[in-house]
Amino acid sequence: MESLAVSAVCRKFDSRMDSKMLLPVKLPDKFKDFIDAMPEYSYGVQRVVVTLDDGKKIWDVFVAADNEIVKVGISTEVSFDPNRVVEVRCQ
Repeated sequence: MESLAVSAVCRKFDSRMDSKMLLPVKLPDKFKDFIDAMPEYSYGVQRVVVTLDDGKKIWDVFVAADNEIVKVGISTEVSFDPNRVVEVRCQ
C-alpha cells in the first residue's frame, strides 16, 4: 500500500518537473557580455526582460553572475526553456 502512495508522489513530482526547472538555470552564453554591461539592479544582479522564440516576453528575470537566473518575478522556478531566449533587454 505504501509503495503506491510513494509512486503517486513521484509521478506528481516528475510531471511538475516537465514544465518548470528549479533554479539556478543559465541563460545561453551568447548573452553574457550584454548582460554584464547592464547596470546592476542590486549587488551583482541584473533585472531583465527576455523574449522567447515565439515572441513571448518574460518580465522580472533576475540574472546573477555567470548568466544564472536566480529568480523570475517572485518565483524560484523557471517556467521557460532558457535555450528559447532570443533577446535580453534591461528592465
